[in-house]
Amino acid sequence: MTTQIAAVNGDTSRDALGRLSFSVTNHSPDIVWVQFGLNDANYWETDRGMARVSPQSFVANLNEIIDKLLLCGTQRVLVATNHKISKIPFHMSTKQYIENAHSYNRLIRDVVAKYARDVRVRLVDIEKLIEDQISDSARILLDDGVHLNNFGHELYFKQVIPILRSVILEIS
Repeated sequence: MTTQIAAVNGDTSRDALGRLSFSVTNHSPDIVWVQFGLNDANYWETDRGMARVSPQSFVANLNEIIDKLLLCGTQRVLVATNHKISKIPFHMSTKQYIENAHSYNRLIRDVVAKYARDVRVRLVDIEKLIEDQISDSARILLDDGVHLNNFGHELYFKQVIPILRSVILEIS
């Protein structure tokens, strides 16, 4: 089993879908970690209040990503929610971005629920896993209130490694 990372900082689900064949399915991966939402839920001033990727498009993108991964033979698709955020210092209101990010986590859960009978698709509820460990999300974030700090990365890692280990053992 080889490891390849196809993540691109700042990508939305739309960006990832556009390069999925070249960057991921072309390599016939056994396990793929899918985690989008924070960049999709964000918006820029020029978007006039619309999310970078609308909720409807986000759901369609996740479904298509999962379906393509399964069609290429991926044995496990781990679809993760995102950690909570505490603020954003840019052009949008903190409350709106926090609400958007949380609602996109709900959309992720809903998408994965549609695959409930398919053991190849699994939800990794990062939001809940981290929330169960620490109630104040600001403690795990950089000053921007969005990106994980060192402590946040360590906590994330500690939650994810046992899941990845069990999935690797399942398919070995």
